[in-house]
Amino acid sequence: MTLKKLVLAECDRIIDRGVLSLMQFCCLEELDLAECGPAVTDVASEAIASNKSLKKLNLSRLVNVSDATIVAIAESCKNLDALILTGYEFVTGEGVRILTKHRSLKELILTSCEKLSGYDLEELVLGCQTLEYIVVDRRLRMWVPMEVHDIIMREHCWIDWK
Repeated sequence: MTLKKLVLAECDRIIDRGVLSLMQFCCLEELDLAECGPAVTDVASEAIASNKSLKKLNLSRLVNVSDATIVAIAESCKNLDALILTGYEFVTGEGVRILTKHRSLKELILTSCEKLSGYDLEELVLGCQTLEYIVVDRRLRMWVPMEVHDIIMREHCWIDWK
């Protein structure tokens, strides 16, 4: 099938098995599963990461998604250039730093991710050379030392503090 964009945001009756069936769309470039509820877990997210055609992925506020999904995305989702991970309590700085291995990611949104530090942000930007734009919580700004902020900006990555 040649479906390129699929928005299922706020469809809270979706379960892992339903998401797994989306893998038949081999040309899917954009997938939005934001706020699809607790029945979408790392099982589904890891399967999504194996989709080689994905360019934009929104997994915001999927409460049962963790660092395991980020690892799968970093290792398998090679063409992804935009990733939205808003509102995660199980995603940590360690998981986000794994994205340093990614070679095409340009845009990353990490608002309301409680377990990130300024140093996680620095390592991510310095390691992921393709990153051009990142959105993080305003509360994190006060914990990012000025020298770290300067380093990030020198790497040609724009930070938006929301």
